[in-house]
Amino acid sequence: MKLRAAVLPFALAISAVAFPTAAFAQEEVCQPFTQGELDEFITAVEGKIAEFQFDAAGYNLDDIQKRMACMDTVVKSSSIARIARVRSLIAFFAQDEDKAIRWGRTQQHAFADQPWPSNIERVSAYDEIWEFADEPTVGSAGPGVNHPAKGGVFLNGHFLVKPEYMAEVPGFIQIADKKGTVLKSYWQDGAAFDPEIVADSETTAEPPKWYTPEVAGAAPAETGETGETAETGETGETGETGETGETGETGEKPEKPEKEPKAPKEKKPKDSSGPNIVLLGAGGGAAVLAGTTYALSMATHSAVKQQAADGTIESTKWLEGKRSFVNTMAISSGVLAAGAVGLGVTAFIDVQGGGGVGLHVRW
Repeated sequence: MKLRAAVLPFALAISAVAFPTAAFAQEEVCQPFTQGELDEFITAVEGKIAEFQFDAAGYNLDDIQKRMACMDTVVKSSSIARIARVRSLIAFFAQDEDKAIRWGRTQQHAFADQPWPSNIERVSAYDEIWEFADEPTVGSAGPGVNHPAKGGVFLNGHFLVKPEYMAEVPGFIQIADKKGTVLKSYWQDGAAFDPEIVADSETTAEPPKWYTPEVAGAAPAETGETGETAETGETGETGETGETGETGETGEKPEKPEKEPKAPKEKKPKDSSGPNIVLLGAGGGAAVLAGTTYALSMATHSAVKQQAADGTIESTKWLEGKRSFVNTMAISSGVLAAGAVGLGVTAFIDVQGGGGVGLHVRW
């Protein structure tokens, strides 16, 4: 009995150390994810995009990006570009142009020459968003990079020279040792580099011997090198409008014999202190039209999203047409709303019966 009492504390101490360690080890187990598997999954996602199954493609991408934490090699930059492009397309068709541009910049950084997927129809409206995109802001986390000895830190498949990257743009970080074994992989936003890879001074490390970079080539798409657009033909000068012939003078009616003049009645001046009813009514009509066009825009947008979820979208051209319609209705709604406000304000400052615009104040 005494022996059992003496051994029990040691047993408890050992279990307290051993079991948590074992549980922690199980949590850290990572099923290796190969480059070949990654490319196969991306190809499957591109197929879903071609079939307008955007929600399913997004769910698959979420799973792929989680599994990339277990990559067994430094990922090819072209694979990162493919992931970023389909992410960008999904955001574009969901009317989220900011997100589409952010992922588009990831694609450009990873592999600017990445060809368009052959099974996905090219969308001209997608290329047009780059004409209005602002230049990206580049952030820095420090002067240098803490590379492992004879290994390296990689961003989107490229050897990281300085801890700098575009703000709010997703990037894939990997740390590998001298043998090319990946020690850590994760996604980050912008220049939010982990402090462990940021050096306090400038570094001049060379890429490891086992690393072979892919050739990226051309400049980013936002510089307008995605294909020159045809110059728009200048419209011919419109002919001068012919001056209308002078209207003939109206014949004067013969004067009637004068009658004895009657004393003129005094006319009371109209009270012009109230709002201009005509302008006020026009403003109200414009407000109703603004609300109607906005409601139509939102209804169409919701219907398209539902069809995308159901996988019943007809074609890329049909989808692009709906997108253009939604944008046109939204813009028209804003213009009408602004017009309604302008008419409403003018209604209260217009001089009824007067020759101009003025402000009425009754004392």
